Amino acid sequence: MTVFINSEATDVASSFKVEDLLEQFHLAQVKGLAIAVNDMVLPKSEWQSYVFQENDQVTLIRASQGG
Repeated sequence: MTVFINSEATDVASSFKVEDLLEQFHLAQVKGLAIAVNDMVLPKSEWQSYVFQENDQVTLIRASQGG
């Protein structure tokens, strides 16, 4: 199936979960990360159980410091 990760079409397995996404993009240990699905922030408490659906729009947001 296809999901859009930061607006880029990506083919994934039908059982693709957030933990799979984090592993694929080497983000499992990154702090300050937020994930939005279809413009709704996905609570971290749902990351282990959420399964993406066909054509989901996924936005990865990483907090950064700066000035």
